[in-house]
Amino acid sequence: MQLKICVVEDNIIVADLLCSMLLKYGYAVTEPALSYHMALQIIESEKPDVLLLDIDLAGEKDGIDLAWKIKDEYRLPFAFITAQNDDGTFNKAQQTHPFGYFLKPVNQQLLVEAIEDGYQHFQSDSSVG
Repeated sequence: MQLKICVVEDNIIVADLLCSMLLKYGYAVTEPALSYHMALQIIESEKPDVLLLDIDLAGEKDGIDLAWKIKDEYRLPFAFITAQNDDGTFNKAQQTHPFGYFLKPVNQQLLVEAIEDGYQHFQSDSSVG
């Protein structure tokens, strides 16, 4: 099964680079979500399997706010790809239980491995409940 991934990143250049990389590895990708609200629209319309979230999004809601919404309402696996490397942000993000936390620039091979592992782990946890 080809996973469909939504990249949530307000920098269109970074978003396009991530999407191109994911396509190269054989994933399907949605249109990049440039904001919290755009991400919710894409989740509803495109039904991605996995989300990759930037933490620092333009607007009043950030990637951590989005992670809580995804976790509580959509129950989809997600990881953070961010430039935020301080302990406070990391600890706040970890409370949402992402399958990964990657600092930019992201190691492509590690990201792909984490997507595969994170999705499989999420699927096995979902089937138990």
